[in-house]
Amino acid sequence: MGTRETRADNERYDRLQDAYLERGDAGLLVEMYQVAKHVAHHYLLKYCRNKKLHLEVPDLAHDAAMYIIEQYLKPKVFRVQRLSAYIYFGVIKVLYRDYKKGVSVISYDEWLKDASS
Repeated sequence: MGTRETRADNERYDRLQDAYLERGDAGLLVEMYQVAKHVAHHYLLKYCRNKKLHLEVPDLAHDAAMYIIEQYLKPKVFRVQRLSAYIYFGVIKVLYRDYKKGVSVISYDEWLKDASS
């Protein structure tokens, strides 16, 4: 996914987010989810290629996108400043969790150390 596509996804998500926060239309959340899932899918494919892994990318992309969308369903006002940055952390969250418990099994510091090698 190139810089131009990333910028376009960020801009589309910003427009959808603004409209959702203004109107509260659940249909917009679906569109926001689709954009977030698209970005997560590309990040996960790149990660798998670099690490030579075979993961269930569609399922993980769904989980990463839902991580963001769920934030809008909480009582506080939530706003993503840049989708590509925020989805990255959603991807990391789903990659390093214990599937039986649904919790992270690696600290962020450990992940940073692993990612830099």
